[in-house]
Amino acid sequence: MHLSLLVRQQHRTSLRFGRLGTISRISLAIIISVFVWVSLADADSAVTPGKRATTESTIKPGTAITASNWRNYQTFMPDGMVALFEGEYSWKMPADIQIEVAPTELHPLPRRYLEATEKYAGQVAIAEQPNGSLRLENYLGGIPFPNPQEPHRGW
Repeated sequence: MHLSLLVRQQHRTSLRFGRLGTISRISLAIIISVFVWVSLADADSAVTPGKRATTESTIKPGTAITASNWRNYQTFMPDGMVALFEGEYSWKMPADIQIEVAPTELHPLPRRYLEATEKYAGQVAIAEQPNGSLRLENYLGGIPFPNPQEPHRGW
């Protein structure tokens, strides 16, 4: 299970921000979501501080992560979120933050997106430009590289 961070929706509340204003809550939720999303791209990380936990590791849904206990759960957090808790940047986690862990929700990709992946993935290429930059060529839809290969696997 990974941290499922959801902004307050009807009766399901997975992220509580205490006394922060609406704009601050939305901004912080977006920043946290981006940090979490970026960390999910690194599926092979070991369970070490600031690295993503393995798929065998879990946090029980309903667990509250606060400014006083976040270090117990930092193996589930991306480096950027750990930095926000540590106060390394001008943006910091509020002292009264409480993140409630929600159950993992799987959201399958849309059928048409997957069909476009099957149809067009074989024609997409990454072209190296004379100035060293990279350009995506022949992309028409879907996941451009469903099975990415080196040398541009992470691009």
